[in-house]
Amino acid sequence: MRIGALIMLLPTLAGMVHGQEEVAPLDAGEVAKPMTESRSRQFVVHGANLQVRNAVATMAEETRQALIDEIGGGKEFQNLIVVQLRGQPGGKVPPNPMALSVETVPGRFRLQLDIHLAKGIDREELERHILELLIFERSLRERRANVDDRLLVPDWLLEGLLEKFRWKRKEGDRGLYAALFKRKALFTVERLLP
Repeated sequence: MRIGALIMLLPTLAGMVHGQEEVAPLDAGEVAKPMTESRSRQFVVHGANLQVRNAVATMAEETRQALIDEIGGGKEFQNLIVVQLRGQPGGKVPPNPMALSVETVPGRFRLQLDIHLAKGIDREELERHILELLIFERSLRERRANVDDRLLVPDWLLEGLLEKFRWKRKEGDRGLYAALFKRKALFTVERLLP
C-alpha cells in the first residue's frame, strides 16, 4: 500500500494520533520541524506533511497493538521510536529507501527508521520495519545503554508474526493454508521431531 492508500485511511482513524503543525519560532528566524506523536507516544514521526505523518504514526501504532495482542505485555516502553520521513515523492530513489538504526544516547537507546518518500511508502515493508524496531525495543529494555552486539531479529520470527497479524485482519493467504489442510500436508509436532 502506498502513501495515497495510507492517507485514505485517515478519516477512519481520526483521534488515533496527536498531529502537530508547529510554527512557533525557536531562535531568531528558526521554525520547529513538523512532527507527529502517536497515541501511545512511543512513536514520533518527523518530516513530510501532517497527513503522511499521521498515516505513518497510525500504522506504527496498529503494529504495536497487534504485537501486544499477540504476545502480551509491552504497554510500558523505555525507548522512543523515531520515524524520519525524507525526500519528496518522485525524487531520486536512494539505494535503501527504508533504513533502521539503533544508537546509544545518554541513559537509553534511540531507535530510528529513516524512510525516503521518492517511491511512496510500501505498507508491508513499513509494518515489517516497525515490528523489527518494536522487538528491538523490548529486547533493549533490560540492557544498559550500550549496543556492542549487532541486533538481529530472525526472519522466521518477523514473517510468522506478520502472517499472524494478516490472518487477524483477514488479509492472509488463506488459499495456501486451505490447500495444505485438504492434502493433510501440515506437519504435527511429532512428525517434526526426530
